[in-house]
Amino acid sequence: MAFEAELRVDTGLVKAKGKEIAADIREMTTFLSSVENEVSETGSYWEGHAGTEERKNFLDLVEECKKLITQFGTYPVKILEMAGEYENAETDNRVTVKKIEADIKLVM
Repeated sequence: MAFEAELRVDTGLVKAKGKEIAADIREMTTFLSSVENEVSETGSYWEGHAGTEERKNFLDLVEECKKLITQFGTYPVKILEMAGEYENAETDNRVTVKKIEADIKLVM
């Protein structure tokens, strides 16, 4: 008994997920910027060493978050590239199958 498996990739779904991830990353960036602005504005009423230190510590965390978001930003691009590769492979496979079908001759 032979084992046979078929793997299909829905490139439309892959592209949609890539766009969804890109939108989520934009939302994270907007949210982080908003929180960063709020914390920075505490300087107008939270004065002194404690306030300065807490703002500095928070801004250090913001920089780390920005680095992660930048890294995450590469994922949608890679996902869309993968979708393109899948589409190209499917096209190549269809062309190959058509060539093989044309080369097969049944003699009876």
